[in-house]
Amino acid sequence: MAVNTLMQIRRGTAAAWTSANPTLAAGEWALETDTKFFKMGDGSTAWTSLNYSSLPLQTSNSGKYLTTNGTITSWATVDALPTQTSNGGKYLTTNGTAASWATIVTDPSPTVFMMMGA
Repeated sequence: MAVNTLMQIRRGTAAAWTSANPTLAAGEWALETDTKFFKMGDGSTAWTSLNYSSLPLQTSNSGKYLTTNGTITSWATVDALPTQTSNGGKYLTTNGTAASWATIVTDPSPTVFMMMGA
């Protein structure tokens, strides 16, 4: 049996929230309808002392991924791998910044052979 559930976030203008200065329950979300910013309650901090939370806009960010430095979220560009054309027999390597293809180097005249047996 299907159950329909409607979840709503508390909402009001920035001025209304500042004037009322409520303490939101732990995990309770509240939206400023005029600024589109929101705050999440912790059960003990009044509205004016809570930090704002927000999500970065998705507009013009196709092909990017969401990242954070631990404080701020932002969109970053996905680095593409270098082309595979004409790179048969090579391996992919990186210098920590950029990826590239490298040739496997072998010694054509080795001077030391090691054989191990049981």
